[in-house]
This record gives sequence, structure tokens and C-alpha cells, in this order.
Amino acid sequence: MTAKGLSDKDRIALAPTSLPPGQTVGQFSTFNDASCFAGNPNLCGIPLRQCPTASKTPESSEHEENDHEKVWFYFVIAVGFATGFWGVIGVLIFKKSWRMAYFQYAENIMDRIYVSVAITVAKLKRKIQRNRVEER
Repeated sequence: MTAKGLSDKDRIALAPTSLPPGQTVGQFSTFNDASCFAGNPNLCGIPLRQCPTASKTPESSEHEENDHEKVWFYFVIAVGFATGFWGVIGVLIFKKSWRMAYFQYAENIMDRIYVSVAITVAKLKRKIQRNRVEER
């Protein structure tokens, strides 16, 4: 989650907010160097700025920019999918020699898988039969 998407509920207070201003408890009473928290805009409380009480209205330009980014993201994914899909399928449809080579390759792979499975099953059957003969 980015800092833009955080609400006021997500802010982290460094000290209890029920104390009077300027007063701290425990280990925070000896640690007043606010520069250690520089660059983290969602921390608030003593020794940093006070936590906002009213929630701010979100800036519409941030949301519009986020919406545009989402639209472009999905558009690019759709274009990439279409290009990849039709780049392969289109070639197979229009180039008969490539289509024949592709399906011949796929068939050879399927034959190799079938033969290896058939050999393995035959070996297992022989092993099972030998074990049955030895048990008798």
C-alpha cells in the first residue's frame, strides 16, 4: 500500500494521544529527535506533528491518475495477450508447413510419453508377478 492510499485511520501515533501536549511516557520521554522519522509521512504524535482529527477529502487528481493507470495496465495486458495468441495461432492457421511441423512435433512427444508409460507399466506388472510367485 502506498502512502497515497493510506487513510487517517492508518496513521501510527508515537505516543498516547490522551496526554497533555508536550508530555510523554516511558521511553518516549528520552527520545525527542524527530529527524529519525524523516521521510515517513504517516507517523504522527509527540515529538512529531499532531495527528489529524478530521479526515481530509482525497484529491481527485490522484484518483483520476490511478484510474488511468489501471486502464492502461489492463489495455497493455490485453494487447500483449492478443499479440502473443494470434502470433502463434495466426502462423499455424496461415502457414501449412509450420502447422504440419508443429503437430508432427506434438505427436512425436505424445508417442514418447505413451511408450515410456507403457514400458513402466509392463515393468511394474512383471515385478508384481515375480513377487506373487516368490510368496507361494
